[in-house]
Amino acid sequence: MRLLRLTDDFRNMLEKNEITFTMAFELSKYSAEIQADVYSEHFVTDGNTNWKDLGMKDFSGRIQRLYTMDLSTFNFDKTQCTTCPFNTEVYDLFTESSQGRCTNNECLQQKRNEYTLSFCKIESEKNPSITLCVNPFDKVKEDIGAKLKDEGLEIKTVVTKDYPVAPIKPEASSFKMNFEYEKALEEYRIEDLAFYHEVEEIETKVEKGEYKKFVYIGDGNPKICYAPVEKTNSLDPVSELKEQDKKNKETALKNVYKEAFEILKNNTIPDIEFSIFEDEIYLFLLLDFLDKKDFIRFGIKEEKKTRLTDDDKGSIIKSITPELRSFLYRKFIIKHFPNSPDPNAKITFYVAQLSKLHFEVETQAVINKHWGPYKKNNKKIAFKIKKIEEAKEKKRTTEVTA
Repeated sequence: MRLLRLTDDFRNMLEKNEITFTMAFELSKYSAEIQADVYSEHFVTDGNTNWKDLGMKDFSGRIQRLYTMDLSTFNFDKTQCTTCPFNTEVYDLFTESSQGRCTNNECLQQKRNEYTLSFCKIESEKNPSITLCVNPFDKVKEDIGAKLKDEGLEIKTVVTKDYPVAPIKPEASSFKMNFEYEKALEEYRIEDLAFYHEVEEIETKVEKGEYKKFVYIGDGNPKICYAPVEKTNSLDPVSELKEQDKKNKETALKNVYKEAFEILKNNTIPDIEFSIFEDEIYLFLLLDFLDKKDFIRFGIKEEKKTRLTDDDKGSIIKSITPELRSFLYRKFIIKHFPNSPDPNAKITFYVAQLSKLHFEVETQAVINKHWGPYKKNNKKIAFKIKKIEEAKEKKRTTEVTA
């Protein structure tokens, strides 16, 4: 009877043997809303986020971590939850959780996202070189992923290890006999010493660059973890941040280009005189269609050159004659703009500026939309780099004076 609670999507998959009976039985424990989310996020996607081939134990654990409402499994502040009508502890005398179960998934997700964002910002400020990560098969919700990206925080996919958990010191009141308490206390001291040495070993390897710290955010309960550093691909913190800044800049340039291009395609340019600036763009694009045999005609004498560089084109445009113009003209400009250029190429600048020339307000809004967040992230990255370099200088000064 329980399988009757399966949604149509999963019932069809079961009939086609695309999921196992035990997997279907596990899914039937959850509401139609949760099943719909699991299906759209983890069964119609490709790659590491698809759960079809997971083992039953792993599959069950992932649903529990990502969709459970057991409040005791979440680390955010639950002060408001103690009197919330959506908390089963308020009205259910037989709840299995020590803190109740939340039945308001929207509110729960909001609290998880707020906690994740706050935790990541605090850890990033404490350690500028730290990186956010998820494990393979994890998937970060788009809204929290966008907010983290706006803060200049990069998310990588890494297989990590958890930090050791400190043992809990026994309390005398929990034991009837004193000798039992003394024995438990001695065992605690041994475990605590082992815990201390294990953490010290990890921290030492982090300082040496053998391990790297990460903030794991894959299950909505962010925590500090670590992973061995692959020497062949490792970068020092400053280089890593500069590489991140480069990617952020390229993303901003790509987005400005893409949306400015859409403005140009979807609007009619006024019937005004063809500008000098438009003429330069026209020549720049048409020069891409030159055959190698024609390079010499335009003053390019290098025999081994197979394509014109931006600098070559610039030189040609500066000295082009009416005859050479006639050779290049009578082609349409906009349909020859590439769809996905190198964001650092001059063509990216041309599209945005041409769009701004005719649609200033809309294009400036696009530039502000993407360039504003880039500048904000650029400033944060520069600050982080400065902090790291100051720390390095302080360490060098201390070593010299020691």
